[in-house]
Amino acid sequence: QVPEGFYTITPGQMNPNSAYYLSFNVGYPNAFDRAHGYTGGAIMVHGACSSAGCFSMTDDQIAEIYAITREAFGGGQRAIQMQSFPFRMTPENLAKHRLDPNMAFWKQLKEGNDHFEVTQKEPRVAFCGRRYVFNAAPGDGQNMDVNGACPPLRHNPEVALAVAEKADQDNRKVAELANNGVKAVRLVYQDGGQHPSFSSRVAEVSRPETLTPPTEIALDDRAAKTTSD
Repeated sequence: QVPEGFYTITPGQMNPNSAYYLSFNVGYPNAFDRAHGYTGGAIMVHGACSSAGCFSMTDDQIAEIYAITREAFGGGQRAIQMQSFPFRMTPENLAKHRLDPNMAFWKQLKEGNDHFEVTQKEPRVAFCGRRYVFNAAPGDGQNMDVNGACPPLRHNPEVALAVAEKADQDNRKVAELANNGVKAVRLVYQDGGQHPSFSSRVAEVSRPETLTPPTEIALDDRAAKTTSD
């Protein structure tokens, strides 16, 4: 399983001599991951069509990604942000996965995605209170500690209002979809996950059977509520 979150890519993480054509290190674990006891490392974005816990992009796609990243660094950019989500943060997907035990964490990631959607700029990422904080600075000049309580935070009021309005609109849409019969589901994969575009590249995949689409198992909202009561 690949990590989900916001990660920083720097020039030192680029590997032009990768065994998988080209690659770069994601930078996992970040401060959030370490605060929650997640360990490991060497999570890469690379070429080829198969992987074991990394992000396999195909050679053509990694060539394009690598070239854009290299040009950005060559132009003076010091770091690039990588955003890793479980799915596109649409109301439709949030409605389908609303009973997933990871939803509280995914809503943190959605907040960062909402900041990006509203501003069309990568959000400034910080950590406090063992959670992500986006486009915020401590109001009293203190440093933010991932394991410590969050100090009073300052936000751009226009951005904060726009993000809150988007979140409220999306939440209403999720509730509407659920009330109109969109089933909550759990996805069961053969082994990991593959983008549907890989289905035409069977000859390049080490385990073609994993290209089978995931099975959707419908969940019962009422049973979930009874269990949590």
